[in-house]
Amino acid sequence: ALVALAFAAACALLRSGHASHWAGTGSGGLPPALCGHGASTTARRRTPAVAPPAVMPTRTTRAATNTATSTELQSEREQAEDVLPPAPVLYTWPVLFSRLRRQAMKPGHLVQRKWLQKGKEQGYVSVPFTSAVKSLLPDSSVNICLIGRREKSDAVAKEWQKEIDDLPLFDVSAEVEAPGDLDPLEPPWETPLDERLPSDDEIRAMARAPGLVEHMQDIYNRDPEELAYRASKYREAAEAVIFRTIVEALPMDLRTEDYRALVRRTILEVIKLLWGMHLASDAVRLRWRLACTEGDTDGEGEESPVGLRAYFLLAGEGLDFVPSQYVDQDRIAATGLLSTEQIRRMSSEDWAKGVVSAGANISETLKRVPPGWTTYLKGDDWPGMRGKGAVFRLPKGKRLFVQVDFVQGPPKAAVSEEVEAASAGSEAGESEEAGKEVPKTLLWLGPLAGFAAGLFQLARNSPPYVFGQQRRREVDEVLRALQRVPETSPDAEMSISKFEQRLWMDFGDADEAPVVLVVGGQSETGRVISRKLVTSGYHVVLLKPGTPGTGPERVERMLPQGAVLASASVAQVMDQVQSKYIPDDLYDAVAGIDKLVICQCDEEGGQAERLRVDTVMNVLACWQMYRNEFAEMQRSYTTKVRLFNFARETDFELWDVERQRPSDLCYGQQRCGWTRNSYGKAHFIGQFFEPLGQAQLKSPKLKLNFKRFSGLLVRVYNQAVDNRYSWFLRTSDFEETRLQYEFDFDCEASSWHTVRMPFNAFKPVRADGVPLPEDELENLPLRREDVVQMGVAVRTEGQARPYGMGDALNYFSLALDSIKVFRTQAEPQVIYLGRQEDQGTKSSADEAGEAEEEEAEEELFFSDDSDLDEDLSRLRKAEAEAAAEIEELVAAQPLPEADDEDDTTMEFFERRPRSPMRAVIDSGLAYTIIKVTGLNDHPGGRYPVSVCQASVRVPPLSESYDALGSISRGDAAELVVSALTEPMCVNAEITAGETSRSGAAHAGESHTGSDLLTPTFEISSTMQEDVKAYLKQLTPNK
Repeated sequence: ALVALAFAAACALLRSGHASHWAGTGSGGLPPALCGHGASTTARRRTPAVAPPAVMPTRTTRAATNTATSTELQSEREQAEDVLPPAPVLYTWPVLFSRLRRQAMKPGHLVQRKWLQKGKEQGYVSVPFTSAVKSLLPDSSVNICLIGRREKSDAVAKEWQKEIDDLPLFDVSAEVEAPGDLDPLEPPWETPLDERLPSDDEIRAMARAPGLVEHMQDIYNRDPEELAYRASKYREAAEAVIFRTIVEALPMDLRTEDYRALVRRTILEVIKLLWGMHLASDAVRLRWRLACTEGDTDGEGEESPVGLRAYFLLAGEGLDFVPSQYVDQDRIAATGLLSTEQIRRMSSEDWAKGVVSAGANISETLKRVPPGWTTYLKGDDWPGMRGKGAVFRLPKGKRLFVQVDFVQGPPKAAVSEEVEAASAGSEAGESEEAGKEVPKTLLWLGPLAGFAAGLFQLARNSPPYVFGQQRRREVDEVLRALQRVPETSPDAEMSISKFEQRLWMDFGDADEAPVVLVVGGQSETGRVISRKLVTSGYHVVLLKPGTPGTGPERVERMLPQGAVLASASVAQVMDQVQSKYIPDDLYDAVAGIDKLVICQCDEEGGQAERLRVDTVMNVLACWQMYRNEFAEMQRSYTTKVRLFNFARETDFELWDVERQRPSDLCYGQQRCGWTRNSYGKAHFIGQFFEPLGQAQLKSPKLKLNFKRFSGLLVRVYNQAVDNRYSWFLRTSDFEETRLQYEFDFDCEASSWHTVRMPFNAFKPVRADGVPLPEDELENLPLRREDVVQMGVAVRTEGQARPYGMGDALNYFSLALDSIKVFRTQAEPQVIYLGRQEDQGTKSSADEAGEAEEEEAEEELFFSDDSDLDEDLSRLRKAEAEAAAEIEELVAAQPLPEADDEDDTTMEFFERRPRSPMRAVIDSGLAYTIIKVTGLNDHPGGRYPVSVCQASVRVPPLSESYDALGSISRGDAAELVVSALTEPMCVNAEITAGETSRSGAAHAGESHTGSDLLTPTFEISSTMQEDVKAYLKQLTPNK
């Protein structure tokens, strides 16, 4: 009966003419229905798949028995989507900006560290993101902020630039309430603009159509309860206020179908600029303006007539301004005597000469903002800006622009408490300095002060211990002299404390230090790493588990050396973080973070439980979402770029199976195809009928330049049986050389896999799968800038594995979800410190045996001689202070127990990575993996530490090293902190441990399992040696 059913399904399939791509050779080929998933009679409706008659995993079998029901439900949903009316428009930007509005730019944030300091030097600030403006407004030394071209906004500006000469003049303006009017429910995108616009009640009635709320939830990432409320007929709030005002006031020439899409996109730009002003200033009322004018009748003066104004230039002439350091207030007053018409007729150069200081170079002082850029201008009415308002003008000429003015919401509210406190502290400091007297007990230190000041200046650029042994002795002498000061006053004690702590900082100024989030800081090793980060000058946020509503989610304080130490309490969640589900507490915790440190190396059952895989996954996912949203979803700032999304029909149709057979590309009796299964997933499936064969799925011919990328991230689902696949890349000379570059990966049955494929790990292989001799591999590197095609190959490799009935052998079924490419990073983004056993290469019993042997032999091998006692005593003082702060902020709370409930959901649900270490690899972020075999309580820096790097030519987590002993927590912390800013550590995988007597790996040796292993190096002491200089010997996997 099963055979008859399969034969009937196959006949129906062959008659259907479905768009799936099938190919086969020989007379023994099976119909597609027996290859795992049948094709359907139409492109939209899927028929039930006939499962192969073989023993399959239990969860797959359960899923197969319910296939018919699932298919019917899916078909009904697809048919419903086909008849759904056009959906009203909601934007995702309000949700994005609402999340960003909660964030405060703390010291060490990228804005403070990179853009603000440079802006103070040049008289204006230029940033790439709207979110960065919020931290710049309170600074009275900056009165102009420019936002560079953003991808989607710039596309709109370029389209208007083509039309600027023929555009009719118009001027539309109104006031709106924020944020209420900034999240509109607008008519469907297809709504004609030259006809009567639907009323608010009609728009809500459209949203109440059957199935439309669910559809809007999918496309707009909104909560279903919110959508139901917005669509309710009882809601009385006005909708689409900005949309109606603009459309009704536009000239009829711009309301035609030719301009409809461009006008709708321009309305979105108005809303985004309003949100940007609301985000930056917390305004509750704003005035907006969309105009195409000759010159500007409003704001023509040299100084901004309002407290805060923003311009987004869409097309035409730009905006002129003069940086604050070149402005002459007396000349501005004189220019103010001229009439508006006289100023309008002046050339830009003549206008600039009238407002700048005498003798200034006009070519340097006159700046022009081009179309596509956004400009924020602070006027004299803004707090702290009296007499320092922005000096600008819109010169004569035609332009199309958006303007937003701050109207209400006391301007003082836009000035943060931190800025006021800093200002008050600065004034108090100046008065205190004026009356301060040198304590008599310190007079004898006068001759030493000059030397100490010079040494401190050197320490601002790099840590003292990198200067070598001689300069370290000089630092020791200075510190010993300072520590012998008798009965110093409290002020002097504080000064000495700050001096000592800054000597050990890696950064000359606190604003230069990155912000680091520590995950796993409750463990013993996590606390050691946190102390080391704090004493090195980093701003540290400790992530700890918490319960909502039981206390403050974030506590922070400023340390004496200027660094910020904070703790963020985050509730443990089981659900996976995604665009539709982002916990607020976790989002707020990762906001403003530059780098992550994940500590997962302490034994289970200690003071803190081991990290859960889903915890690490959610932190990594939420951090990447924050980075994307802070960058306003600009493609050029994302960590990963998606090349193919096989949920899109266009991407699916571009790929096809290899049809040149028999050839070196496809050989052996087989039946394979490229189709969609009953769940809509794109599938490469088939079977072989002889022991030797190869099948390929390939992309179209492309021209891909991967020079600035490090590798591919491919998400696949392997069904039914374990299989090995080879991902290949081809360059432009493939037809001549018949060589392609391959990356092999194994897939377990019935599970999802995220496969990270570094370009360095692709090896040249003949097209038929025959490997090249080892001595030829180095001479044939992959040319990343010359990739023209990619795909996946499956080979039998001469191993016959019977599957199903008859002469069918090797069965394969690989679903492709997406293909992404991840960017090359200058520095590691994530430092992971974990145990080697996390990658499944070592049993706990073996580790325990080696630990006992090591403890028995170490005293015979290591010398007890040490001259580090004084160094340790000096560092312990600073570390003790940091430890006290950390203990107070972070209480040791155990993480919840893992949920051991068996997942019996359907086969296409996500499966978590096996370990947090694998989750870091799968994230696509630039990482440094530091693996240890164990931890001990030796003092940091007392014993030599050996470091082995895994080859960059092999897949991640495929090598292990068992010859190293355990490592002290202090040495592990030193490696972590040193790797944070070291470019050579990008995507490096290292194993570190104290050099043991038995089986020690000395410098120059290679691991027995790899001929391409980077040589091991040994650090004699992490206290006395420059660890970062040693790490420069590593090979980055870029």
